[in-house]
Amino acid sequence: MEYQDIVNENDEVVEVDSRENIWKRGLEQQTRVINVFVITKSGRLVVPVRTMNKQKWPGCFDFSCGENVVSGESYDEAVKRGLEEELGITDLTDLKLLGKLTPRDGVYCFMNVYQMSIVDNFNFKFSKDEFSEIRLFSVEEFEKLAANKDKFKRGVIEVWEKFKDKIFN
Repeated sequence: MEYQDIVNENDEVVEVDSRENIWKRGLEQQTRVINVFVITKSGRLVVPVRTMNKQKWPGCFDFSCGENVVSGESYDEAVKRGLEEELGITDLTDLKLLGKLTPRDGVYCFMNVYQMSIVDNFNFKFSKDEFSEIRLFSVEEFEKLAANKDKFKRGVIEVWEKFKDKIFN
């Protein structure tokens, strides 16, 4: 069972509970996540497709990497774990923090948002439990796809809109 920290409005831990109980209690806005936009050196955005057996947002496009921060873990520890578990990325040389968002920013919880650059021919070792496939999109293709938010997991497009100008700079 996965446990997460429950935080107050200042992102300070006030309680710990299981992920399942947090959702039952309606406290998911008081948890922490990391989200990463992975970009190839040629400027293509890495966009996984969630498996159909996912309880939430099955078959939808997702962040390149997204992880719940487990209890006692830092945002930076979670991003390292997530990139390795979800995509097989272990070299974090080209990882950078884009910013932090809170529910006051109109997102679903507290989150650190990162950008990761990888080589064009990266051999993804993605979790078949998490994703059915990995797709690559140019910015133009992604923007066109983003016009239909229903094709995406909650928050992807909102976070993209807040950081897209920073991602390619």
